[in-house]
Amino acid sequence: MQTGEEEARALEQALGEAVVWHGAGAAFDIERWKGTDAAVHVIGGEGTADEGDGSVAAMLAARLDAARLEVWGALPGLCTADPDLVPSARLLRHLGYADALALAVAGVSDLAPAALSTARAARLPIRFRSTARPEAEGTTVSHAAPDVGVGVLALIMQPETTLVTVAAPEHAPSARFLAEVFAAFARHGLAATLSVQAGAHIALVCDAGAYGEVAGALLADLGALGEVVVRDGCATVRLVGRRLDAGLPDVAAAVDVLDGHPVHLVGRSDGGLAVVVDAGQAERVTRELHAALFGAVSEGAVFGPTLGDVMGRSEQVPGRGVWWRERRGDLLALAERGTPRYAYDAATMRSAARTLLALEPVDRVLYALKANPHPGVLRVLRDAGVAFECVSLAEVERVFDLFPDHAPERVLFTPNFAPRAEYERAFALGVTVTVDNAFVLDAWPDVFAGRTAFVRVDPGEGRGHHAHVRTAGTRSKFGVGGDGVEAVAARAADLGLRVVGLHAHLGSGITDTATWAETADALAGYLPLFPDVRVLDLGGGLGVPTLPTEPVFDVAAAAEPLAAFKAAHPGLALWLEPGRFLVAEAGVLLARVTQLKEKAGVRFVGVDAGMNALVRPTLYGAYHEIVNLSRLDAEPAWTAEVVGPICESGDVLGHARRLPVTAEGDVVLVATAGAYGRAMASTYNLRPLPEEVVLERVDY
Repeated sequence: MQTGEEEARALEQALGEAVVWHGAGAAFDIERWKGTDAAVHVIGGEGTADEGDGSVAAMLAARLDAARLEVWGALPGLCTADPDLVPSARLLRHLGYADALALAVAGVSDLAPAALSTARAARLPIRFRSTARPEAEGTTVSHAAPDVGVGVLALIMQPETTLVTVAAPEHAPSARFLAEVFAAFARHGLAATLSVQAGAHIALVCDAGAYGEVAGALLADLGALGEVVVRDGCATVRLVGRRLDAGLPDVAAAVDVLDGHPVHLVGRSDGGLAVVVDAGQAERVTRELHAALFGAVSEGAVFGPTLGDVMGRSEQVPGRGVWWRERRGDLLALAERGTPRYAYDAATMRSAARTLLALEPVDRVLYALKANPHPGVLRVLRDAGVAFECVSLAEVERVFDLFPDHAPERVLFTPNFAPRAEYERAFALGVTVTVDNAFVLDAWPDVFAGRTAFVRVDPGEGRGHHAHVRTAGTRSKFGVGGDGVEAVAARAADLGLRVVGLHAHLGSGITDTATWAETADALAGYLPLFPDVRVLDLGGGLGVPTLPTEPVFDVAAAAEPLAAFKAAHPGLALWLEPGRFLVAEAGVLLARVTQLKEKAGVRFVGVDAGMNALVRPTLYGAYHEIVNLSRLDAEPAWTAEVVGPICESGDVLGHARRLPVTAEGDVVLVATAGAYGRAMASTYNLRPLPEEVVLERVDY
C-alpha cells in the first residue's frame, strides 16, 4: 500500500505537475518545477485539503510562478449553500479574489484566507475540483472574474448559537460600557460571531458550546456591567456576498421569507448579513432564503447549475435501489385511477423490518403506529414479526380490530397527556402501559394500583432533524425529567405499581449511531430505583436518507455498542420502536400537474397535492425528492417551485427543484413519503384525503 508521499509522487508523474499531499508540503524539490508552467495540486489526506496544505501549496505555486493552483476536495467547488442542507445549492463558477476571501472567512471554502491572500498577491488562478468527479465543472478564482455588482453569493447556517444581550445602567458611558463587555468576552476566550449595538444596549452572538463552557463566570462579569438576558436554542443564518455593505438588492425577497419566523437579531457580519432565529427554524429559513435568492437566477458566468446536476446525483448509492423506478409503469397506471394517491411497497417494508429484526442485541422491534396506520401497512409489518407501539387508544383498538388474536403483551401504549379513560381501557385490553409523568399516579391512583407498567424517562437532551420532532429535553412535553424520576419511583412503590420497563425516545431522523447505546446507559442509571425493570425501550428515530445518494443509516454500527451494553447487562432486554425507518422509503405520493406559471422570473409547477396531502415540507421544512414520473429519463431543464392547490403561501412541496420540461397532466412523484404523510393529511379547503394502496411484488 502506498503512503501519502508515494501517492503524491505517483500523481506528480501522471500529471506532470506538482502535488502537495497532506503533511508532505516540505518534501518538494522547488528547482524541479520552477519555470515549467505547471499547476500545483493540493489534496488532503482524506480527499479534502486542509488549511495547512493550502497555505503551503499557495506559497509553493507563487514561488514557482505556476500556471494555477488546483484544490481538490469532496465537492467540485464553492457553492451557494451546504448541499447536504440545501440540495438545490448552485455551483459558483468564477469568482474574484475578494469574493473568495469573503466566503473563506465565512467558512465556505476549504482554502484558508491566508492562502487566498497569497494567491491574490501573486495573481495566481485557483481552480477547485472534485476528487469524486475529476471531470466535473468546478470553481475558478482569478483576477479575470466577471463583475456582476452587488449580490448574495452564499448562505451559511451555524446551527447552535447563543444570543447574549447586555443593557447598561442608565447614564453609563457607552464607549466604556462596550469596551468592558468585549473585554469580558475576551477574558473568557469567547469570540462573538456577531454583535449589534444600539445606544446603551449590545447583543452578541457566540457558539453555544463555547458559551456553555464559560457561562457561569462570563455572566458574573457581565452582570456587574448591566442587565443580562441570555437566549439559548438559537441558530445564525449568514448571507455572504459581493459588496453587501453597499446594499442588498434582494432584501425584499429575504424579508418575505423571514416574515412569520421569529427573528431575534439582524446585523452585519464579516461584510455580510446575519440573521439569528430559533434553532428549530434555521434549516427551513436557510432553504427558503436560498429558493428566494437563487431559485430564479439564470446560469451564467458566476452561478452554475445545481450541485446535483454537476455531480450526477441522480445516480444511486451502490447496493441501494429505488423501488419506484422499477415500478414506474405500475405507478403511472395507478395514477390513472386518480390523484393525489399514496402507494406503499410491501417488499421495501419487509426488507427494513428484516434489517432490524436481525440485530442480535435487540430483543423486540415495535412499529410506531403513528407513522402510518394504514391497515395494509400494519398487516405487512405484523407478518414480518414486528410488534406495535401506540400513542392513542384509537391506535391500540385499530391493532385489535385488524388482528383480534394479537397478543396484548406485544402492544406498548405510550400516551402523552391522554385522558383517564384511555389508560383504563388500555389496562382492560391487557397491553403494556407507559407512565409519562407523576400526575397520573397522584390523580388516578386506583387506575394504577397493583398494575405493571413502563415509565418514560427524559434523558435531558432531544435529537433529530427538526425541533418539532425532538422529544426529549427541558422544553419537551414528553417523559419524566431526571429530577422527578425518584418521586415517580416512590409513588409507584406506594401504589404497588410494578415498573418492569424504562422507556426513552429522543426524536426522529437521528443519524448518530451511538445514540441508542447512550440512551441505554442513561436509562441504566435509574435501575436502582426500579428493581423490577427487565426491559429498556430505547425509542426509535433511526435516520432515513432523503436523497438517493445520501448514505443509508448504518444499522450495524448502531448495534455494536448495544451488544457491548447487553453483555454488561445480561438480564435486560432491549427494545427499539422505529416508525419512519420501516415505512418512509416504502411510500410515495403521486400527484398530477394542474397548472404552470412564471412570475418575476420564478417558475411554478402546480400539482393537485399540497400541504393538505403532505404537510412535512411546510411543518418541518422537510426535503422530499420530487421527480416528473411521466418524463423520468428526460434531462432537467427547469428550476421550479413545486406547489399545491391550498390557499396558503406555505403550500410548497419543494423549492427550486430541477425538473425536465413539464406539461399539464404529467404525473409527479414525491419520494420517501411513507411516514407521516397520509397519517398527517387533512381535508383543509375541503379537499378530500388522498387514497392509499399497498403494492405487492417479489421480494429481492
